[in-house]
Amino acid sequence: MSKTYLLTGGTGFLGSLLSIKLIKKGDNLGNAFLCTKFHVYPETGYGNILKQSLENILNSQKVETINQEVYDGQHECRKCQWVNSCGGGCSFIRYALHKKFNAPFMYCGARKTLFQHIRKRIFKKETD
Repeated sequence: MSKTYLLTGGTGFLGSLLSIKLIKKGDNLGNAFLCTKFHVYPETGYGNILKQSLENILNSQKVETINQEVYDGQHECRKCQWVNSCGGGCSFIRYALHKKFNAPFMYCGARKTLFQHIRKRIFKKETD
C-alpha cells in the first residue's frame, strides 16, 4: 500500500509541487519527488523526509536544479497559445525518454493539433 501527500512550496520560478511517496513494504521510505511517478527513478529524488526536514528538502540545491531544468525544458511552451491547456507537457515523460527534465515533450505536436480541433469544433457549434 502507498500513500501520496501533495505539498506546495519550494524555490525557483516554478516553486515545487512536491509529492511525498511513502511506500509501505514493512517500512516507510519517505522519499520526495517532483511527481509520484518519479519513484521509479531514484536519482530524481529530492530527499527523504525521514532523514531531512521538509524545509531543508524544499530549499535544497537539488530542488532548485530540477525546477530550473523543468523550466528550461518549457522554453517553447511559454510562447505557445496552448500552454494554459497543456501545462507545458509532462516532466515524467520527458525524463523517462531522455533522462533529463529539459528535453522536448514528445506529444507537443499532437496536443496542439487536438486543441486546434477542439477550438474549431466549439466555435463551429457557436455559429450554427
